[in-house]
Amino acid sequence: MTLGKIARITLVCFVMLTRANTPWLQAQSGTSSALTGNVTDKRGAVIPNAQIKAIELNNGAVRAVQSNPDGRFLFSQVNPGTYRIEVHAGGFGPGQSQPMNVSVGQTVTVNFTLSPAATTQSVEVTAQSALMSLENPNTSTTLEAKTIESLPNPG
Repeated sequence: MTLGKIARITLVCFVMLTRANTPWLQAQSGTSSALTGNVTDKRGAVIPNAQIKAIELNNGAVRAVQSNPDGRFLFSQVNPGTYRIEVHAGGFGPGQSQPMNVSVGQTVTVNFTLSPAATTQSVEVTAQSALMSLENPNTSTTLEAKTIESLPNPG
């Protein structure tokens, strides 16, 4: 066999293997998925800078992002699996999605409507002992002349 004939056989085998494996290669190119959504309040106003976590329930992996000024968030290139999303924003109660399955190459949209956080306020009243005794109205104090002389006299 000559060197040229070996090179042609190698090239033919390479082309055949490449064509035979093309479906497998295409399936692997789109394995990443995405999670996206909006965060708004009950009136529909967007909530920027909300903290959003995507938790992969199969292995406990956590990714975190912040909503943009339009209240949108995106987790790109997530692995297929089961996810739960949690949202926290200042002045609002937390939000949480139900577990959802994300398939290969799928973009799942989850929108959140947050309610204002419950506010609690407490007032604490403490009692102090009085500076004067109101029990005896016949209280008197004697001042010495020296004490009276040392008082400031503006006129």
